[in-house]
Amino acid sequence: PPRIALEARGVSFEYASSRDFSVKGASLELRSGRCLALIGFNGQGKSTLCRMLGKVDLPQSAAPSPRRGHVFYHPRDSFERIDPHAEPYVATLLVVLAMTAAAVAAASKRWSFDDEAADFDDSKVLVFMFGVVMVATMGVHVMLRRLKTWRYHRRVKYVTTEHDACKRALKDGWTLAHAITSDLRWALTATERQALAERLLAWAGFRHLKPGRGVAEDDGDHPEKRAYADAAEVVGEGVLTCGELSGGQRHLVYLLRSLAPIFVSTRRRFAPGPRVEVLLLDEALNCLDAEIRPRTMRLIR
Repeated sequence: PPRIALEARGVSFEYASSRDFSVKGASLELRSGRCLALIGFNGQGKSTLCRMLGKVDLPQSAAPSPRRGHVFYHPRDSFERIDPHAEPYVATLLVVLAMTAAAVAAASKRWSFDDEAADFDDSKVLVFMFGVVMVATMGVHVMLRRLKTWRYHRRVKYVTTEHDACKRALKDGWTLAHAITSDLRWALTATERQALAERLLAWAGFRHLKPGRGVAEDDGDHPEKRAYADAAEVVGEGVLTCGELSGGQRHLVYLLRSLAPIFVSTRRRFAPGPRVEVLLLDEALNCLDAEIRPRTMRLIR
């Protein structure tokens, strides 16, 4: 069978406002090249499970440990098993080393406590050095945690139909080519990124009504006579921004932004790998038109 790309073992989550688990003891395996569908009624925890698999922030819970179980990601290019929710242990190790060094220094009487002046000065130095180490340790901990999350999100993409997530991902002033391929600027040239954005928009059937060339007043019942700009015109002119898109168009661009790294065939040396190995779709096609939805589904497959 194909290798396991992402798996969950006994995953549970409890919301603060609920007396029961939203997700309880869920276990599944996502294999490379396969599709897995979660089907259920509203409120059964499908989105919560997808957010846990994608390491997306969840509401705080009153329970001391809202997350239970483990999520393991298996990179294609290595044999390691990564738990995205596990905290890095480097900060804890640095704290232990700092406390051990302070204890050894005190035990070896490096700081003299016989003289009052020496006691005052050396104690201040000891406290100051310990505080510096603690602050530096917390900084390293936060940096490593963010780096781990960033690397995980480059390989495991979570796409949802929530408007806020789409709004945060796409800035209003971005052009469509920049919105789709901005994450690939270290792997592709500007010309290659523009060609990729044009190709993805064309495959998905993106259309935009040309300004000033819309339907005439007497053709209100004939939408087929409207003048639409195709993907080549939209990307080539570069005047259309995300802020001018409708809700459905903006969500389509947001979805294509997540799919773009999959279609990268060339990579520059030493460039960070933009390869996407797992795609989590949380009702990601609900905002699309009936004509665009099957085209986008074929593009995903």
